[in-house]
Amino acid sequence: MAGELHNLSVNKALPRLRANDPTLTRLDLSAVSGGKVIGPGGVQRLADVLRGNTVVEELHLAKHELGPDGAGRLLGALRGNTTLKVLNLGENGIGEEGMGRIVDGLRGNKTLERLHLSRNKIGAKGAGLLWDGLERASLTLKELNLDQNELGSEGVGRLADGLRGNTTLEVLSLANNEIGKEGARWLMDGLRGNTTLKYLNLGWNELGAEGLGPVANGLLVHTALERLNLEENLIGEEGAERIWQARGEFPPLQATLLATIVEEGVGRLADGLRGNTTLKYLNLKSNGIGPKGAEKLADGLRGNTTLEVLELKHNRIGDEGVGQLADALRGNTVLERLVLPFTRIGRHGAGLLASGLHGCTALKELDLWANYIGVEGAGRIADWLRDNTALKRLDLGRNMIRDEGAGLLADALRGNTALKELHLAENKIGDEGVGLLAELLKNNTGLKELNLKANNIRAEGMAKIDRMLKANVLISEFDIKNVLEMADMELVRSAALQKLLQHSQLGKVVAGFLRIHGVDITETLEGTIQDLVETATSLMLALHFNEMNVGGEHFSSELLRMVCEKGMRKEALNVLRRGTSCASLESPPLTQGFAVPPSVVRQGSDAVIGWISRAEAEAVPTIKVLVLGHGRAGKTTLIRRLLGRTFDASGVPHTPSTCGVE
Repeated sequence: MAGELHNLSVNKALPRLRANDPTLTRLDLSAVSGGKVIGPGGVQRLADVLRGNTVVEELHLAKHELGPDGAGRLLGALRGNTTLKVLNLGENGIGEEGMGRIVDGLRGNKTLERLHLSRNKIGAKGAGLLWDGLERASLTLKELNLDQNELGSEGVGRLADGLRGNTTLEVLSLANNEIGKEGARWLMDGLRGNTTLKYLNLGWNELGAEGLGPVANGLLVHTALERLNLEENLIGEEGAERIWQARGEFPPLQATLLATIVEEGVGRLADGLRGNTTLKYLNLKSNGIGPKGAEKLADGLRGNTTLEVLELKHNRIGDEGVGQLADALRGNTVLERLVLPFTRIGRHGAGLLASGLHGCTALKELDLWANYIGVEGAGRIADWLRDNTALKRLDLGRNMIRDEGAGLLADALRGNTALKELHLAENKIGDEGVGLLAELLKNNTGLKELNLKANNIRAEGMAKIDRMLKANVLISEFDIKNVLEMADMELVRSAALQKLLQHSQLGKVVAGFLRIHGVDITETLEGTIQDLVETATSLMLALHFNEMNVGGEHFSSELLRMVCEKGMRKEALNVLRRGTSCASLESPPLTQGFAVPPSVVRQGSDAVIGWISRAEAEAVPTIKVLVLGHGRAGKTTLIRRLLGRTFDASGVPHTPSTCGVE
């Protein structure tokens, strides 16, 4: 992507930064796991260059162990910067001390819009320093991420004080800070009357049912909030019990009382939803909500005209609870995404849900992963799909629908052109089921992606997958890899599998699998390479060649030229490194932009490849030099020394003179 430098070393970034490269607006130097880090010392070089840069708008430096000192150096260089809009310093050990330096560096800044400081252990005092400083600096931040910073209720309280009267912040993420019910109360009090905040992330904060109360009350008075994440907040029966057991409070509490607590907590949330006219996204994953809690939530959803996404993953709502939700959603015209994996709805619940979703004209995505709806449940969903014209993505993975369920779905989808993605992983579907799905695709022109990961597919089924590919349906590499991992030798030896080598989409995975099992793919290799070169992206091409162990001996000069013209010189070099007798090493496409010295060319292909690789990696500038001088002035000897050859002073008088320009 033009304008983006991703995960490159600082050394490679510096020249472009120093030159104010107009295409470099986004710079991502975040360290990858196990990669080199800049540290507080190395950041100084970057800071010095950034001081004069007026182009970069987005800077990512996560996971570089900058510490307070490094953060201070960087922000010192950015003082007065008028172009940077996004700064990501996540996971840098900045701590409380570093917060003061960050705030000082941002003083007077009117352009920074997004600040990410997750996992920096800034603590409660650091949060106070941050907001006090930002308030004094009159910063116009739109997004602030303080996830996993050990803020606690005290730290959130200090933030809440700063939020009063704020008119710019639109996104606030405070996940995994153990703010508890007190923190929730202070936060929502600080946000009272706020008209700009649109997304609030309070996931993993142990709010519990009591902490949910202030959040729910906030929904009634907050006029702008559109997205609310309450994932893993222990608001259900199990959640309340886990909190109390961990804290040693009320150990003899009975399940009936716990159920009352969850009903109360979700009831408060439902009250908030009932009067809210702005919320579009609600995430209640892993909150221990059962059937009674689902009923309360359903009451709040009746008549709601704004909620577009509802996530209830990992809640034991069961068939009774999903029935209540389905009834509440009947005729809903705004909900677009319903996420219900691991909610124990079963075959009966699938029927109730399908019945309730009739008339939900806006629903585009339904996720029912791991609900064990079986063949019967798949049939009920299939009946609903038959006349549906809105749903784009359906996930029925791990539901034990088997071949019969796949057949019911295939039959229902014959006339459906709306569905684009169908996920049927881990359903014990065999060759028969795959065949039924393949037959569907003869007439269905809408479906573009089919997930068949980890099913019971063998050689016959793989041949049918080949037909699906010809119908232009995406079968992902990951799916095929999982299919192959479960395969027996019948599949390994099948002609159908070797035929899949010709597909640029899947050739890499299939080739690797066949090679592992000792199957010779040499005969089909040349045609496969030709196909890949003509159709594949740079990344795909590199992956295919590496997996197939392709070397230069498989390349004609014409193929090499095609690779280079597609901007894949690096991939061509990697191929040639694996052994080559190709005579096109010095061809213009391969060496374009690099003046390979004739002396290097004379040393052969390995030298050319090595020289180009080093020049490309180190951005080595190359120039042509013409040495002029009188006869026997030492021009030849100088050139020899420049080329690293030895200089023998005793032999100079006897060195033959080079015949130059007459």
